[in-house]
This record gives sequence, structure tokens and C-alpha cells, in this order.
Amino acid sequence: MPAVEPVIVELGIGTYPNAPFYARAAPQRIDVVGVDPNEAMEPYAKRAAASAGLAERGHSLRVVSGVGEALPLADGSADAVVCTLTLCSVRDPVAAVAEVRRVLRPGGIFLFIEHVLSPTDALLAQQQRTLTPLQVMGHSYSRLAS
Repeated sequence: MPAVEPVIVELGIGTYPNAPFYARAAPQRIDVVGVDPNEAMEPYAKRAAASAGLAERGHSLRVVSGVGEALPLADGSADAVVCTLTLCSVRDPVAAVAEVRRVLRPGGIFLFIEHVLSPTDALLAQQQRTLTPLQVMGHSYSRLAS
């Protein structure tokens, strides 16, 4: 185990629906930083983390107020950014992705899923039309190109 836990940013954490996935899948302790523009979401996110047993597994959660286009995080401070059904609700998705790139460490990973049809990949758009949301969630993640 590394001396410092990996930092994972949950962009648009909301009620933290991904908490159970971290509880089941994280092989080591992780430090999750939830970013959300709605400060009222923090108690819900913390409740979801507690229900998933994240603290018992050694994971931490910090929730900060912010928007995707201006993340309140230092350059190169995240090992991964997770964005679940969030980019469709930001005012400037291009700026939000630029911010993701800024906060990722070299070699960091951007994992995302969105529910808008792909305008550039006809095969993906067809899959989005025919697969259930859970199936799409399992297959629509990507590594941010360097």
C-alpha cells in the first residue's frame, strides 16, 4: 500500500450514488473528494458513504462546494476523476473537461458516463439506444487522452 491514499474526485457527487461501488471495488484506502455546487448535498453524500461502510474500510470522504468549470482543487492533485451523469448539466462541458485535465496527475484517469447520445461515434450511439442504462454504465468509461 502506498504511503498516501489515491485521491479520487467525484465531480457532481450529489447524493453519492457511487459509494457502494467504492466500498466493493477499491483494493486499497482511497481519499474521495466530492465536488458539488449544491452545498445541501453534503449530508446526503456522507450518509451514503456511511451506509456503504466506506469509513470502516479505511476510505475517507471530503465534500467541497464547486462547479466543474472551476474546480476548487490544486493542479495535479487527483489520481482519478469520476463523473457520473454530470457533464450534461454543467454550463460549459469543454471547460469542465479542461479542469479535469488540470487537476489530474500525470497518468491520472478520467472515468465518466453520460446519457447523451454520442455525436461522433455511430456505434456507441447505437449501443446507447439499445442497451439498458446499467449496461451502458458498465461499458462507457474512458481514459482521458494525454
